[in-house]
Amino acid sequence: MLRTSKIVLQFLVFYFAIYGCAYKGTDISNCRVFHITSHDNLKFQLEKIASTYKSNVVVELDKGEYYIDRQIVLEGVDNFNIFGNNSVVKMRNDTPVENYYGMISFKQSANVTLNKITFDGNRHNRFCKETAAHTLMIISSNNFVLNEIACIDNAVDGIIIYSFNPLDSNYHCKNIFINNCKIHNSFRNGISIIEGNGIIISNTEVSGSKGVSPESGVVIESDIDLLPSGIRDIKLNDVTINNNNGWGIIISQKGQPSNTIINKCKISNSGLGGIWNCSSTTSIQSSVFSYNGDVGIRSVRYEKRYKDFTLIQGNIIKHEKCGIEYLGFGGVIDSNRIDSIEDRAIYLNGWTIDSTTAILQKNTISNSNKVLIEVNGFTNGFFESNTLEYSKNIGLRVVNSSINLHNNTFKYMNLAIDAEYTRLGLKSNLFEKCGNKVSASNSVKFLYQN
Repeated sequence: MLRTSKIVLQFLVFYFAIYGCAYKGTDISNCRVFHITSHDNLKFQLEKIASTYKSNVVVELDKGEYYIDRQIVLEGVDNFNIFGNNSVVKMRNDTPVENYYGMISFKQSANVTLNKITFDGNRHNRFCKETAAHTLMIISSNNFVLNEIACIDNAVDGIIIYSFNPLDSNYHCKNIFINNCKIHNSFRNGISIIEGNGIIISNTEVSGSKGVSPESGVVIESDIDLLPSGIRDIKLNDVTINNNNGWGIIISQKGQPSNTIINKCKISNSGLGGIWNCSSTTSIQSSVFSYNGDVGIRSVRYEKRYKDFTLIQGNIIKHEKCGIEYLGFGGVIDSNRIDSIEDRAIYLNGWTIDSTTAILQKNTISNSNKVLIEVNGFTNGFFESNTLEYSKNIGLRVVNSSINLHNNTFKYMNLAIDAEYTRLGLKSNLFEKCGNKVSASNSVKFLYQN
């Protein structure tokens, strides 16, 4: 059933006055407004509206369940807004998991808003496999707002953002805003970003990815290795990512992702690790990590790549096997609180043909069963104003590296610094209640000492 509604228009004017327009220049008053009930064929009605009018459309859904047996395909729409009333759209039992059997897709569309809708992929009653049957697909489209959207029991990915022509940046997605959403129980990944720039995920929960690799929360990875980057300006703000079988977040080297910001996120109980980062410019800030596989944050610059400009700052990392592993050139690890670590709180891993450098400053690192900081094969490290305390074994172990230590504090440990085959500079460091300060073999060259 299709009908216009003045009440809906009044609601939309109120909604956008309070929450802001879906995109700059939205004129809700000029939209055609349609109402679809749960007794209607949702796929048929939406596709009919889209093919008939294409633009300046508002669709209102009743609060209720809508069943579909094939993907809703909307192509070339503009200023197309679907407002649910906590409506549920569900895939019918035993529908195939293959191309065109996702739930809803937008291709070459712009200025789209989806609000207060749950998409239920019904994966428990379907034979899942890795194919293009993702729940919500945004393809070569711009200016999207997803607000209070849930994608649950997804047969493949919950949300996927990509282009049908990855070699041409004109077809990459731009300006996608995912706010206050829930992505749960995906067969592959919660959210996959294949190409796109200006993508913001905020106040959202991504959980329970399990089925086929990579089984991760958010995956940022192009299908092809593009230069310049096909993935730029991605921001995750206040996102909770937990209980995924793979990584919490993967930022692949493929496609040269750049300017990725992880801010105020909570990442826990990831099977493999919290974040795998290979972006050329990444900031991981003010986030909380706990109980994530092998490592809280692993940041790796692949060989013969550019300086990586990685910033890991102001995070709380607790109850991890390894807190931070860094292999790169130009990383800054600053003002983090790392506590209760099984193995190594920070591991500077220099096993690469490239030069490796990092700055560690103002970190507080406590309670490791083995070593608080381990440095192996690192070209140059500068450590300043860090506090290392309560190691059951060693505070800092350095092998085959060049490290300068200024104004650091070592407290409550058997051995503060253990070094071999290393160039070591010590200046104004403080040692309190350490069994031994420095153990250095004849292979160590002191550049300067306290």
